[in-house]
Amino acid sequence: MTKPHGYQVLGGLMRYGNYDPSFINPIAEHLTQLHKEDPDKLLTHVGHGQGDGYGFPPSGKRGSGEDPLNSVLEALGHTPEASEKFFTDPPTAYNEDGTVKQDGKLGFKSYLDVFTDKDFLWNADSNDAHLYGNEDALRAARNVGPEALGHALESATTGRPYDSDDMGDAVRHTPERAGLVHDIVDKFGSDPELLKHNGDSGESGPLYAMKDSLGDITSEYMDDFQQAMYEENAGSDMFPTFGSAAGLDPGHAQKFLSEVGQDPHAYAAITAAQQAYTADVVNGVVNDPTTSTTSMDGRVRDAVAPGAAIAGIMSDSRADAIYQYHAASDADFNEAAADKAK
Repeated sequence: MTKPHGYQVLGGLMRYGNYDPSFINPIAEHLTQLHKEDPDKLLTHVGHGQGDGYGFPPSGKRGSGEDPLNSVLEALGHTPEASEKFFTDPPTAYNEDGTVKQDGKLGFKSYLDVFTDKDFLWNADSNDAHLYGNEDALRAARNVGPEALGHALESATTGRPYDSDDMGDAVRHTPERAGLVHDIVDKFGSDPELLKHNGDSGESGPLYAMKDSLGDITSEYMDDFQQAMYEENAGSDMFPTFGSAAGLDPGHAQKFLSEVGQDPHAYAAITAAQQAYTADVVNGVVNDPTTSTTSMDGRVRDAVAPGAAIAGIMSDSRADAIYQYHAASDADFNEAAADKAK
């Protein structure tokens, strides 16, 4: 009845692969630019009303793939090298037909800026027949894109597919990855309303659905957040970073943590990482040789101070989510914390 666009079919097939940046990034850039110009350009409503099992992703999960931008962001979430370049390399301008636009002007400096613009339109990505009569289903369908963006940013900043084994080896932070984390924290720390989730009124920011991914990124960069909380320099011996330092702004880091910690998954990830990192720092203070003239008690107090500050922010965030915004329940936080503790 309705012919699909090639990008819809291709996007569905690409979601779980690991692709060379020279292949996937021009597609991701072209799709983003087409969507920015006209969000409805590539929607054909193939399979509408038949359920997401009749969508473009063969798995039948994470939306219908009606909007191919969501599919390519999911693909970037499984492609760390490509996602890092996508978010950190200078953008290339493309014509409508996909050819490079010589001397083209884009009007933006990075794709992070594009996706975090409060006016960026995320399409409802679902084949649910009753989508527009069900507020919860419509909200979930609009969250498919922000969730996919979170997955792509996780991949770009950690160097691993976003859904890889939690127990796998960490990848040392490159200057590009750390710089992207710096930009992410600045972006949301200066405008936390983008992430606000109000369960009562529905007056929420457009990107609150990616807070779980931002929590995972925070846990990966706990060393940088502890440096920021204590306003330590990037070469700190007590709070060393895992590769290049992100150099986070302390004020933005605090506001970022306060907002992101209202998500149960993010809360659990950040809390577990804070406890592990603080324990390691204290172990170093107690057992490593030192020339410091400060007493052991004083050095231990210094070691636990930034972790304690983060723990306090997480407690406040949890209370805000439960009692002020009704965005989650106490049980949600307990279950997430228990699962992450494994």
